[in-house]
Amino acid sequence: MAETSRLKRDFEQEIKFRGQQAEKYQNLWETLNQFIRQSGGFLISSPAEKYLRIEVPNESALPDKLFDLGYDLRPAGANTRIVGGRFPPVRVYSFRIPAGR
Repeated sequence: MAETSRLKRDFEQEIKFRGQQAEKYQNLWETLNQFIRQSGGFLISSPAEKYLRIEVPNESALPDKLFDLGYDLRPAGANTRIVGGRFPPVRVYSFRIPAGR
């Protein structure tokens, strides 16, 4: 019986921990989205995706800023974005939020 109680406590602690981690990740995703948008880019991934993708104008310094903040951006091609009736070219990058952030 004592073993069952311990396992239940461990399970409850694990659920609570995972919920806290999910909330922390969601908050970081929202902060990143705001930073990327303010810097002229677009976060095009949902929070549930393992790898995040961004689109940035060709001459943007945003990839360098994110690299300086510790994000390992990987080129993922080029695209065209519709912005105010224009079709500017953008660069696409992929990255993952490092564990422990």
